[in-house]
Amino acid sequence: MHEHDHEHAGHEHGEHCDETGCDHEHEHAWTPAKYAVLVLPVILFVLGLPHGGFSKESLKRMLGDSELEGGPAQSVHAKGSLKLQFRELSEAAYLPAKREALEGHTVRLKGMFMRIGDREFTLFRLRMTCCAADAVPMQVRIIAPESLSGLKDRDWVEVEGQVQFHKLAGKEKYVPVLLLPSMDAVRPAAPEGEFDLT
Repeated sequence: MHEHDHEHAGHEHGEHCDETGCDHEHEHAWTPAKYAVLVLPVILFVLGLPHGGFSKESLKRMLGDSELEGGPAQSVHAKGSLKLQFRELSEAAYLPAKREALEGHTVRLKGMFMRIGDREFTLFRLRMTCCAADAVPMQVRIIAPESLSGLKDRDWVEVEGQVQFHKLAGKEKYVPVLLLPSMDAVRPAAPEGEFDLT
């Protein structure tokens, strides 16, 4: 067995060698460019981009277009304005006491538009707990006083209307409904990303 008598050129750069091999002692400098590549997909994900995760058809299936039981909603006794998050209103549909407390109040909500009929549309956000695969829709049915025009599915809008809760025809399920006082209560809004991460 022969010994290594030769010198390694790396010695002058802080390299130490012995019979077990060479030990590199150089420093690894902070390089932001390396991490930008790793962070970019996360940023796009938070912004809801790319936007092709849910097709129009799959969203329509998730949201449904069932009619409201008892026909079109009528205005109920007004109770003043409330500031609510989209999630609070969506979750209240499952709780009788919450439904009773919120019904009649006026709220303002922002979400994506999905047409159901001439004067009716769904305002929705997608709630994600872990990843896009487990996303579920939070939705509010919107009833306008006149025919809707100039809006496309997935357009972002802000609406202000009176809160009601109605059963879907033929189902034991309540949905939140906003009854709009006029067409001025529907305004275009800046996009926020398809998923609600709050």
